[in-house]
Formats: sequence, structure tokens, C-alpha cells
Amino acid sequence: SFKVFGQNLWWPGRFFPIASTLISIILMTAIANQIWGKTEKWLTLFFASTSPFLFSFGKIIQFEPLLLCVTLLFTYLAIKNSSRKLTFPLILLIVIGCLIDWPMIIFLLAVCLIGITSKSYKFHMHVHIGFVVLVLFFAYASLFVGPKELISAFFGRSLGSEFFGQSWALPKLIFLLLLRIIIYFTPLGLASAIYLLLKRKTDQISLVYLAFGGSNVLLFLNGAYAHPYWLYYLTPFFLFSSVSLTKKLLDQKKWPWLGIVLLITNALFLP
Repeated sequence: SFKVFGQNLWWPGRFFPIASTLISIILMTAIANQIWGKTEKWLTLFFASTSPFLFSFGKIIQFEPLLLCVTLLFTYLAIKNSSRKLTFPLILLIVIGCLIDWPMIIFLLAVCLIGITSKSYKFHMHVHIGFVVLVLFFAYASLFVGPKELISAFFGRSLGSEFFGQSWALPKLIFLLLLRIIIYFTPLGLASAIYLLLKRKTDQISLVYLAFGGSNVLLFLNGAYAHPYWLYYLTPFFLFSSVSLTKKLLDQKKWPWLGIVLLITNALFLP
């Protein structure tokens, strides 16, 4: 973008992150429609379009908006059609994701361990082939970069002084993460996630993104402490959890108004 439009303007750097965020909102809406139905589709569109987190960090000049968009497209294609014709597109998305940023490997691991489809076709073949491509790519890159630089980069983001240089570092991190989740994903997002996890009613796709985003936080504690946008990959998990619980409350015959109250209360935290 800077190469084409130059560096004197502010918008070229924001163009691709903003475009990726808008596409991600569309993809999350389409995924909700595919796995649930029309009501959940519109709820997802509402929650995603008014998400404080996406409003704050959806335009950030980092890899997160691009990579999340790629993983959501991968998820949508995988659950929409299990045809063998999708083998090449899914492998291509894996390669593109790995070229964007290495956390794609965490997403692939989450897909392998949890899965995002229960259809008969051997979906994991795409992921396994993607792993081979990923390993070959990192082997190729390490020839030029060297393992020392890769290891130092990892420990700098995981065990850096910004986090471990403080007293009571772990309690501070837990409090900070909870505070950020409440602010950026609203209390409804946190409450919905906890409720569905305790009741074991969280859907597979939400679990994949919980594992994906949660692992990215655990592996890089220093980055998660220093940067609020480190929660980026948890966005689908909290949005889908909010949608799922809201729909359950709206469908209740005894207290259907609870869902409406939640929507109104949640609106107080909108940007």
C-alpha cells in the first residue's frame, strides 16, 4: 500500500487493516448463518459491527487484522462445503496465513485438536498438508535468519522485562486481561463465555478461536501485558458466545425479555 500510494498520506497504512476488518465482520456473519440461522446471523452482524474492540483495533497497522480475516475465510469455506475441490483453496489460505504471521500455526493446531466440521470428508488432510508447507517454509527462512534470532525474538515477546520485571506480575496480568475483556468485548461477552464454557455448550468454532487466541496470549505473556490488541484472535470467540447466549435468552418462553435487557445493557458499552 505504501509502495503504491506513497508514505506521505496516513490512509495507505490503514487501508488493508480496515478492509480486512470489514471482510472479517462479513465472514463472521456468514459463519453464524451457516452454523446457526438467520437470527444468529443478524445478532452477529450487530455485535461485530458495534464491537468496541474492532472499533479500537480494527484499523491497527499490524498483522492481526489480516491473519484473522484469513482464518475466518478458511473456517467459512471449511464448514460451507466439504468437497475435494476446496483442497487447493484451503491449502493456499494456509500458505498465505503462514506468510502473513507465524501464529497461523496455532490456528492450525487448534483446528487439528478441536476441529471445525463434523462432515464425513477428511477435512484434516488440508491442515496436515499445510503443516508440511509451514515446516518447509520455516526451515527455509531459518537458513537466512538463523535459530538464534528466532529464539531471541520469541523470548523477547514472552519473557520480556515489561511483564516479568514487575512485582506481582501474574496477578496484574490476570486483572489487566479481565479488565480489557470487559472494556473491549463488554460484560456480556465475558459473562456469555464463562456461562457457555461452564455448561459445556460452547460450539466447536468458538472453541477453536478460544484455543487460538488464548494460546497466543499464553505463549507471549509480555506481549499480552504490553499490548491490548494481543486479544485480537479472541474476537470470534467472544462475539459468538454473546450471540449464542442472547439467542438462548430470546428463545426462552418464561423470561424472553432478559435477552432484550441484555442487548440494551450491552449498548451502554458500545463505542
